[in-house]
Amino acid sequence: MQVKSRHHLRSDEVAAIRDTVAEALDVDLDGDTFELVELEDADVDLVLVDGQPLVFYVDEEPFLTVRGRKRSSQAPAASPATRARFRSSQ
Repeated sequence: MQVKSRHHLRSDEVAAIRDTVAEALDVDLDGDTFELVELEDADVDLVLVDGQPLVFYVDEEPFLTVRGRKRSSQAPAASPATRARFRSSQ
């Protein structure tokens, strides 16, 4: 696969990716730098978080890469139901 373009994302784009991934996959992405990598002759775009390919998009829908899933399983995000139970217990 050849890289068609690669660029750092603006803060509003990073926020949109974080929100989409959190909503769709219930995973919080934590990182300092986010880059979008568009590939030639591929139906996917990659998002590099701190240089690691953690997310890919197919038809504008996010999916975690294996690395992204491993990283998220090390510090799993709480589900909305868990968050609600925690708030109600306080």
